[in-house]
Amino acid sequence: GAGSCSRDVLRFFLSGSSASALFVGADSRTGIIASAEKEDMETMFRLLYLRWTQPRVDEDYARLLIKKSVDAYRAKERDPQEEFSRELGWLLSGANYTNAEMTDSLILSRVQPERFLTVFNQMYGSASGYVFVVTADIGADEIRPLVEQYLAAVPGGPARTKRVAPDRVIPKKDTALVRHTSRTERTLVSLYFQGAERPCLSQMENQMELSALKAVLRTALMARLR
Repeated sequence: GAGSCSRDVLRFFLSGSSASALFVGADSRTGIIASAEKEDMETMFRLLYLRWTQPRVDEDYARLLIKKSVDAYRAKERDPQEEFSRELGWLLSGANYTNAEMTDSLILSRVQPERFLTVFNQMYGSASGYVFVVTADIGADEIRPLVEQYLAAVPGGPARTKRVAPDRVIPKKDTALVRHTSRTERTLVSLYFQGAERPCLSQMENQMELSALKAVLRTALMARLR
């Protein structure tokens, strides 16, 4: 929700309107995606400003979402290929908070509704450093007053999106991860090359090299399978 409106009340007021404003975040980056038809343009700016400056947490709804996430995890059928991919990621980069499996115990212990606003304010408490890109099929003079009234009014100040980067554990020698858990007779082969010694190539050079490598490996694997 936002301001004095709960999630359901806000949805009721926006029914029939094309205005939307979505806040997104990933690691040390945050952003906003907002859109609307021309007739709902001011509603979009007002919604963005309201959600940015007056966020509201519906704790009952948040706890319902937590319960649904826990139930979904417990009822989920284990996928051997998904587990293989997760183990492969841990092998290449080490197991840390960025690639941890969201288990039921982790959800219950770490996802806390009372911390939602604190996290939100850390990610969106400041608009300093943001670059707003506004695209519209109207003139700049028509949209400028809305930009000045709403976007220019969001809070400034230093950003607080510091990310604690985990130490990467890069294998120093040839490493293989083999799991015989497929439900079919097909075999999945994944090859990863990583290291600081490799020179940077252009996208075209890199694609050509990868295509040649793929052809050589396919030929070698087919020869062994036959």
